[in-house]
Amino acid sequence: MAESRLNPPANPEQQRDGSERTTEQLPDVSKLPEAAQSVGQNLLHSLLDNIDEGISLVDRDYRVVMTNAAMGRLFRKPVCDFVRQQCFAEFQKCDAICPHCPGQQAMETGLPAEATAEGVRDDGSTFPMRIRAWPLTNPDGSLFGFMEMVQELTPPMRAHQTLREINTRLEQTSNFLNALLSALPIPVFYKDAGGRYLGCNAAFTQFTGKSAADLRGKSAADLWTKENAETYLSWDRALIDSHGPQSFEGKVQYADGTDRDVIFSKAVFRGAGNEVGGIVGSFVDITERKRAEKEMRRLAIAVRQAAECIVITDPAGNIEYVNPAFEKTTGYHSEEVLGKNPRVLKSHRQSQEFYRNLWKTITSGRVWSGRFINRKKDGTLYHEDATISPVRDDRGRIVQYVAVKRNVTREVDLEAQFQQAQKMEAIGRLAGGVAHDFNNLLTAIKGNLALAQMDLPANHAIQEFLEEVDKAADRAAGLTRQLLAFSRKQVIEPKTLDLNELILGFRKMLGRLIGEHIDLTTRLQEGAWQIEADPGQIEQLILNLAVNARDAMPDGGHLRISTVTQTLDEFFCEMHPGTEPGDFVVLTVADSGCGMSEEVKLHLFEPFFTTKERGKGTGLGLATVYAVVMQNHGAITVESEPEHGTTFTVYFPRARNGELAAAAAAGSNTALRGTENILFVEDEESLRLLVTRMLARAGYRVQACANGTEALAASERMSDPVDLLVTDVIMPGMNGRELADRLTLRHPTMKTLFTSGYTADVLGKHGVLDEGIEFIAKPYGSEVILKKIRELFDGATEGKV
Repeated sequence: MAESRLNPPANPEQQRDGSERTTEQLPDVSKLPEAAQSVGQNLLHSLLDNIDEGISLVDRDYRVVMTNAAMGRLFRKPVCDFVRQQCFAEFQKCDAICPHCPGQQAMETGLPAEATAEGVRDDGSTFPMRIRAWPLTNPDGSLFGFMEMVQELTPPMRAHQTLREINTRLEQTSNFLNALLSALPIPVFYKDAGGRYLGCNAAFTQFTGKSAADLRGKSAADLWTKENAETYLSWDRALIDSHGPQSFEGKVQYADGTDRDVIFSKAVFRGAGNEVGGIVGSFVDITERKRAEKEMRRLAIAVRQAAECIVITDPAGNIEYVNPAFEKTTGYHSEEVLGKNPRVLKSHRQSQEFYRNLWKTITSGRVWSGRFINRKKDGTLYHEDATISPVRDDRGRIVQYVAVKRNVTREVDLEAQFQQAQKMEAIGRLAGGVAHDFNNLLTAIKGNLALAQMDLPANHAIQEFLEEVDKAADRAAGLTRQLLAFSRKQVIEPKTLDLNELILGFRKMLGRLIGEHIDLTTRLQEGAWQIEADPGQIEQLILNLAVNARDAMPDGGHLRISTVTQTLDEFFCEMHPGTEPGDFVVLTVADSGCGMSEEVKLHLFEPFFTTKERGKGTGLGLATVYAVVMQNHGAITVESEPEHGTTFTVYFPRARNGELAAAAAAGSNTALRGTENILFVEDEESLRLLVTRMLARAGYRVQACANGTEALAASERMSDPVDLLVTDVIMPGMNGRELADRLTLRHPTMKTLFTSGYTADVLGKHGVLDEGIEFIAKPYGSEVILKKIRELFDGATEGKV
């Protein structure tokens, strides 16, 4: 402004009202002639004095440099009294710069500023005034101060100013509300009394999928399905009728078509005449919260109903929660232990070091597992296995500890009893071990005696001595049976029973025992012979085999139980000491489980041998099966390979008038002899040796091998063609069917006879039961296999054995 650059005269002069005017020289006076300066300053004073509003020029220190006559009239004091005084002290009687000072704002921003305030006259009276300020600069552009214009606000002016201020505040409030609504993450809407939308925030447009402009003037019927629209309108009518705010839970349909659970908050707003103007509302999506609450309720129920004791403590170890299982186990009610340390259960059976290690582990953030010996409320000691885990918040701080504990007192007692039983069992195992080793020797003795007796004429002088040796071996076998009976420590009550009826009698119980994930089928030969045995023992035997099969099929499978009748000869009995030639009922229990390795099969029937995890098995199941079979003068074989399942075959002698069947007549084997070239493949060494001797004694040229690889190599070394391959089906490495296929390429005229102890459902996978394939089941006697071989060579077609 040009005026801001004019300097007032340095000398006082008379005002129009006769009073003396005093002015102060402005800084940076223009380099004008003195006469010109005087004329310009007089002109400025004249102009200012003719303005009705009070005007002052104020420097940067808020001191008045110049003021006009109107300012003196307004404050009712001489104008000269203002000069060199600070404006806030003269105009408002303040000790410091006024809050919201427009002069300060003008100097700081370089822009005009305005404010309203109360002016204070010398007589103490006050009046409303409006103050406007403009910044002033020197000729060099530096800030000089500001020019201040003061105007008394008359009632009309004050009302106008108030209205302006109200409008400004309303505009600011409206802008604030709009910004607030836009920032709110929850949908907010407002409607008129007819249910038409007047506006909404951004969150509501996201919910509807429509813009605010598209929603304005629309009703629920225009936006939602008929059913939803009627529901929303009924809620609005209920709110208007109630004349008050409402909060309730309901469902809304989002733009993507999903229904969500929400909590509505609605209120009625009124017009100028207190009539209902419309409805304002909002809602909060609680779908996830309800899902979390449901999950928490489910978790709380699980914790309350858990069989294990659950204890939750704070970081200091003070109990915050215990479940009903804790109350049942310890005898303490929850109110008796809340706020206390779990040491209330302490029995002093564990050292302080034990508890220090526990506390050190969990406070470091790790999980502790171990066993406590604790004391119940009534003083009874009990054992419990516990796992204590730290619970962390979102920032990783430990806020709680959770202990899950299980009462294992019974298991500990049983373990102690079992350990005692193991000590007593040691003697029995020693006796059983001696009997087992001795029976191996007797098997070789009796087997070779039988071969020697068959090779010598019946009237040979040495036959008498051989018979005495055989009787001595029988007596030795009797001694070993006594040792085995001692090791098993069992008293039995044999009865004549039907094995088929026994199986059918508890088939349902077997199904419940093994579970629905395992398919159980039975194939029982009609009219099978009766056996003489203790029914309880036989049931235990079948149950143990079924449980063993179940554990081998954790993911499900097939269990087959079958019975057949079979007559076994001396050759079979040589392989199974304790049995005698005659009629047998054969029980087969076959599964499709994981199978067993050769190493496992070597120890299968040993007491306490188990491949299960610690605590999952005692190792007595199959040992008991073996004991039952031996006590009933039977035999048991097992066929198993990894991933090919397991087949247990149990032989029970036929009951005949309370006595075991007499030995079958040997008969003449003259017609069963031959001279053909036979390749015999069997991985069981003892069986391989005996069958080789038997075939050689019958006149055949035999090459025996332990597996398919050896058989292929042997066939290449043989000068004559292979007339017959006799091979086990399932062997380590190459199976029998693959071996036969490869050998047929080298020996096109070769015949093949497969043998196995597996059941049909297992063998069917290898194709050995296909039409035209010759097969003989294990175990087989000498007469059976010799007859089958002759049928193959002589072209007999009477059917498979």
